[in-house]
Amino acid sequence: MTIRVDDEVWAEVFAAASRYERERVSLGEEFVAAVDAALEAIEGNPAAWAVWPGIRKDDPPIRRFVMPRFPYLIGYQVFDDHILVIVIAYGARRPGYWR
Repeated sequence: MTIRVDDEVWAEVFAAASRYERERVSLGEEFVAAVDAALEAIEGNPAAWAVWPGIRKDDPPIRRFVMPRFPYLIGYQVFDDHILVIVIAYGARRPGYWR
């Protein structure tokens, strides 16, 4: 099963990486590597993470992966032939701001 990430989602990832890089050299690279590892985990077992609480009932439902090191959440949907990443959201912002 393939994973699809829109250009808009990648743009947010790289903007966050730039902010992290300003905090500490190579922290932005570590963030991007953590996002890549999270996407691999999702791709390997997409049903392992729970449905995102408080989000409208979609079909298929939006699932949520909580990144362990960085305060980011990955929202995605599992279809028959692919996984669609909807958002890689900063967890400290107002919940659901990305909707």
